[in-house]
Amino acid sequence: MTLGNQLISTLIAGCLCLTASAQASDLGKQLPALTFKDSKGQSQTLNPDLRRLYLSADRQGGGLIKEAMKGLSQTDLDAQQAAAIADISDAPGFVRRLIRGSLEDRSYRTWMDESGHSRPHLPYREKRVTVVDLEQMTITAIRHLGDVDALRAELQADTTPTLPATGAPAAAASPPASDAER
Repeated sequence: MTLGNQLISTLIAGCLCLTASAQASDLGKQLPALTFKDSKGQSQTLNPDLRRLYLSADRQGGGLIKEAMKGLSQTDLDAQQAAAIADISDAPGFVRRLIRGSLEDRSYRTWMDESGHSRPHLPYREKRVTVVDLEQMTITAIRHLGDVDALRAELQADTTPTLPATGAPAAAASPPASDAER
């Protein structure tokens, strides 16, 4: 292996380690009460009741959410105590207006970050949908999905909290979110 190839391999390995450690460092992170505008123009704020976030930072991620949500609605996100959030801050102003217009026609609300204020706090990944599980606004799990079927499975998953020792649903849990139990 030449010196140039060794250098490139070392740089790639270093970048991979930084990405993994950045994601690992987000686990346990307490999120602030960030506020967004939804596709209807209403203010929406992260709050302790939210249990899951579906994050997109580009057209590919947004397209994955749109495709995976076919046949589903805001009711499905509400059953999971979830929100879909799109960081559209990199889009030019006229493109942001087009994005807002296209989101209004969907069967679910998307919260929009038009300024990029959520980027330091949320682990977005390009060309993926980042699924973030929360407990009282603390990040407990992060998954980066690039597959519609895997994302649909997440969207249809039951996020009911369970008791640690028994695996039984907790008393204050929300109603089940699976299609079979609706």
